[in-house]
Amino acid sequence: MIKYIYVVGDTHNIKSLKIILERFDNIISLGDIAAVSKNIFKDENLSRYKKVWKLFSKNKYIINKNDIGWFKKINTNSWIKQISNIKNSNKNFILNIGNSDLAMINFFPECKNYLKKSTNNKFKIIQKPEIKNFGKNIQIIFLPYQKKKYNLDKILDKIHPDKKMFIIAHCPPIENTNKEYYKHNYDSIKKISKRYKQKIICLHGHMHPSFSYIYNLSSLPKVVFLCPKAEENLNGFGINNHVIRIETLEGKVKLFDSLTNKEVSFQDLPKEYLNNQCHWNNFKKT
Repeated sequence: MIKYIYVVGDTHNIKSLKIILERFDNIISLGDIAAVSKNIFKDENLSRYKKVWKLFSKNKYIINKNDIGWFKKINTNSWIKQISNIKNSNKNFILNIGNSDLAMINFFPECKNYLKKSTNNKFKIIQKPEIKNFGKNIQIIFLPYQKKKYNLDKILDKIHPDKKMFIIAHCPPIENTNKEYYKHNYDSIKKISKRYKQKIICLHGHMHPSFSYIYNLSSLPKVVFLCPKAEENLNGFGINNHVIRIETLEGKVKLFDSLTNKEVSFQDLPKEYLNNQCHWNNFKKT
């Protein structure tokens, strides 16, 4: 029986994920393993990268051929490296698809095909809501990134009233927002909370925090939210992610630094961050 599950947030840095694969097993990614070189985040490269990403996202391929080739090479090479490292580690690994992961799959057939042929009984992908049992006492509902509303009817019927409940989501739950996928998460967690009568722990990524945060929402009083550290600073992509350990017998949660393997603590999320719909690293109000 699996004793511990290790949950990690966004790992856009190849080295950060490699360290985690070397030190932990039974890993769940909250999503976004799509990686690029840190050099991309120098000013001149970053503006070029963002411009091409935006055009790809809108299916507007009126792009300089040199930019297309540059953008494709950066992303496909890094994606293949990340997937290869996961597969070659021979560790149990579940990827709860994030928005950047989905973009790679949609942008580039090479990324989609390489992912498909790399999955096996140890490396699994979550692309739609699922509920899974871990040991006798833990149940986890997975909410991968998707723009459409989640259909949870069958999942809600599978909830066990006496097992500990965890939710693995890529995005945070935000009720009043113009980003529909945040609202979908909020609505889904609210439905789960109505069906399940005990405390729920929801782990999510996407916000790229430079600290690990814990918080509550008054409108979802039974749910505790945890978001693990994924960045060093605003220009980030640092290598010492925090990893959340879930003990499968009683559902106890602890937090560890992936570099030192020492236990660390969550920080209370500042209230003003809840109004920010972008990243929580070196917080800048937007």
